[in-house]
Amino acid sequence: MANTFTTTANNSSASAAPTGKVNIINGISNISKAKCKANQQILVGDPVFQNNASNVFTALPAVCASVVGDTSNAASNNALRLGIAANFLGFATTYRSPKNTSSGKNSDVISVATGRARIPVNPANATALGNETGVGTFWGIACTQNNQYNGTATPLANNSWVLLGSDGQPVYEPVTAYNHAIGRQALPREAGDTYVTVDTFSTLLGPGVTANPT
Repeated sequence: MANTFTTTANNSSASAAPTGKVNIINGISNISKAKCKANQQILVGDPVFQNNASNVFTALPAVCASVVGDTSNAASNNALRLGIAANFLGFATTYRSPKNTSSGKNSDVISVATGRARIPVNPANATALGNETGVGTFWGIACTQNNQYNGTATPLANNSWVLLGSDGQPVYEPVTAYNHAIGRQALPREAGDTYVTVDTFSTLLGPGVTANPT
């Protein structure tokens, strides 16, 4: 079945300097090359997902994803979580400049990989931060909104986007719905620990993949 998830790409990361942050700590697997969206910077360690907003399957960093809900903040958040999880490629292992203007060309690719990753817990989520979580817990990318549902017949547009931590990187939270998850917890996590170890998996689809790196 074709991937139909469409995102609104913003420019928040276009002027960011490369951090060199690498989240994958071991067990790197399923290394593939993915075509990129035009004018989009991708940092080493960025979680990336596949999108077809330009009618071509391309890689996009999760930080640039947003979605508009139509009923409530929860619906908006869930739509974004589901869209990212259902189209999750993995973590970028190479850097791409925002000055690259090509889109989806075979010569314009990044390498992506899944594996065991040490990722930051959403500090705004008291449940995630304050309680220990066990091996096998589902984890997904956290998101937030810019307004509240007004409870009328014509609700406000609830634009949600990926929530970033103090270092400008996406943060993560445990999710109860397996289809919102990018992976499962691999090691026990103590209460108050601001990081969690997750075995990530990819839902990489054929149209977004080029030949494996040599």
